[in-house]
Amino acid sequence: MASVPRLRLYIDWSGNGNFTGVADEVTTDTLQRTQLEVRYGRSAARALAPSGRAEMVGELDNRSEIYSPESTDLPLVGDIQPGRDIYLTAEWQSATHGVYRGVTDDFDIQPGWPKMSVDFNCLDALAGMTGEISTALYASVSTGQAIGIVLDAVGWPADKRDLDAGATTIPWFWLSRASAETVLQQLVDSEGPPALLTMDGDGNVVFRDRNHRLTRAGSVTSQATFGTGGIPVLMDLVYGHGVKEIINSLTFEIPVRQPNGELSDVWSMSGQRTIPDGSTVPITVAAGAPFLGAVVPEIDVDFTVTGGNVTASISRTSGQTTTIFLTASGGTCVVTDLKLRAYSVATTATEVVSAEDPTSQSRYGIRTWPQQREPVWASLPDAEAIADLILAQRAQRIPTVRIRVANRSDASMTQILTRDLSDRIRLVIPAASLDSEFFIERIEHQISEGGRVWLTDFYLERTPNTVTNWLILNSSTQGRLDVNRLGGTGMSNSTTVFRLDSATQGKLDTNLLGF
Repeated sequence: MASVPRLRLYIDWSGNGNFTGVADEVTTDTLQRTQLEVRYGRSAARALAPSGRAEMVGELDNRSEIYSPESTDLPLVGDIQPGRDIYLTAEWQSATHGVYRGVTDDFDIQPGWPKMSVDFNCLDALAGMTGEISTALYASVSTGQAIGIVLDAVGWPADKRDLDAGATTIPWFWLSRASAETVLQQLVDSEGPPALLTMDGDGNVVFRDRNHRLTRAGSVTSQATFGTGGIPVLMDLVYGHGVKEIINSLTFEIPVRQPNGELSDVWSMSGQRTIPDGSTVPITVAAGAPFLGAVVPEIDVDFTVTGGNVTASISRTSGQTTTIFLTASGGTCVVTDLKLRAYSVATTATEVVSAEDPTSQSRYGIRTWPQQREPVWASLPDAEAIADLILAQRAQRIPTVRIRVANRSDASMTQILTRDLSDRIRLVIPAASLDSEFFIERIEHQISEGGRVWLTDFYLERTPNTVTNWLILNSSTQGRLDVNRLGGTGMSNSTTVFRLDSATQGKLDTNLLGF
C-alpha cells in the first residue's frame, strides 16, 4: 500500500493574490468529505484534438455556513464569488507537486440536510480569456511569439509562461477585437500537430510546438512501463481503433498579404465631431485591413476645423484598430472630414494547399480535415508542412487506449504525480494484444478520502509510425538507392533526427534531417 500524499487546497477568497487570508485553506472542508475530480489535456485522446480546458469539481462542507454567500456575520462576507484563484497541491516524498491551479467558476449551495454543502467547479485561466483584444501589426513572428503577444494583451504575467518558440513563422500577425481564447487555438492549429497549449498544475500557460516530441526528453524515450512487468493498471481499459479519426484529404486556403508601397486613406469618419474647448475626444478607428506606418492626422490635410484649433495624436501606428485623440484649444471646435493615412497590408492573393492519400481513401473513404481547424496564421511553406505532417501520420489508423492507475503502491503514486502530457510510456496488455509505446494526451484524477484513494486515467495515443530504412550515403547497410529511402514527410524518428543543439544527435554522417 502506498503512503498517502499530503494534500492541500486553497482558495484566494479576497482576491489579493495569495493564499494567506482568513479561511483560504479549505483542505479539511473538502478532501475529507467528498471526491475531487481534476481533468486536463486535449479534448480527446488524439494529438490532433484541440486543447481542452483544465477543470476541477468538488464540494465544500458547509455545516458551519461559512461558505454561504448570504451570511452577514462570517469572515468571508462578500468574498464567495466566481473568479477566485484556487490551488491544489500534493506533498509527496519531500516534493510539492502542483495538481491543479485555476479559478472558481460557479457555486451551487445545497443547504438541506444531510448535504449542507457547496458544490463548486473551476476552470483554468485560459477559459477566462474571452474579452476582445486588439494589438499592433507584427511582421514575421513565430507562433510562440504570437502567443506571448496575446498573453501580453490580456495582462498575463510574464513569469507564469512556459512557451516554446514555435516552428511556424507568421508573415503578419495582429488582432482586432478578437477573443483571446479563440486566437490561441488558431495559433496552435497554425503550428500544427502535435502542438499543445495548456495550463500546468502550478498555473503556468504552457505551449509546446509541433517538434516538441522530437526533442523533449519525456517524449523521446519511454518514461515508464504500464501493465505487465510495470506499473499495474486496472483492467477496465477502453480501446479505440482509430478508424473514425483518419485524415486522408486536406485543403487549406492561405491568404497572401503585401504592404502597399504608398500612404493611402485606410479609414475616414462620416459626419462631424464637436470638441469643447480644452477637452480631448477619442475617436475609434477600425480599418478594413491591417495597416502599418500610420501618420498622426494633420489639420487641413487629414481633417478640417472650424471655431478654434485642434491637435491630434494616435494610440498606435499599426494594427487594424487604433484611437485618434483630438484636443481642442481656443474655443469649441467642429472637426469634419477626419481620416487616417497609413500603409495598408491587404490580401493580394489566396493560395490553396492540398494533400491527399489515394490508398487511404480507397480503403476508408475520403476523410477531411475540419475547416474550422485550418492554419489561418501560417505562411504558405508552413501550411504545406502541416498538411504533409497530418497526412503522413493520420492517413492510417492510430489506436487510443484509456488506462486507469490506482495509488496502491509508491511506484504507482509516483507515476500519478510525475507523468505529464506528451510523455512517452510503454503499455503492455497481453489480453488486448498491446505492447507498444504511447503518448499521454489527457489526464484525469479522482481523489477521495483525503488522498488515500487516488485513481488516475491516462488517455493515450500510440506513437505514429516512423520510417527506419533511411538512406545514409556513407553506410554499408543503409547506403543503397534501390533499397533505402530519401525521406518520409512527417515521419521523423526522435532518436535519429539531426539536432544542432545535441552532442549526440548533431552528426551529419549519422543523424537524419527531419521531414
